[in-house]
Amino acid sequence: MIQPIFANFGAFDTPAVFIIAAVAVLLFGGSKLATFGKSLGEGLKEFKKAVKDESDEKLAESVQKPVDSSAVAPTAPHVEVDPKSSIELSKKE
Repeated sequence: MIQPIFANFGAFDTPAVFIIAAVAVLLFGGSKLATFGKSLGEGLKEFKKAVKDESDEKLAESVQKPVDSSAVAPTAPHVEVDPKSSIELSKKE
């Protein structure tokens, strides 16, 4: 049976990663790859900081908001149930 060309596309093994890295160094050079890695790391750090700041702001907003008593759901009426069966005996309101 013939396998498709991209059957194992998602599975990169160790030699494939080294070959891709070597080709990247040959094409772009070490200094450009170092600059790219540095800018990628700084961008990731800024992204994490922005996500953390936004979650902190949302937490602060939720803590500062007073609870509106009209927004609370009403409770259900009390119902007595016989423990030996699941038939309602009476409703108290």
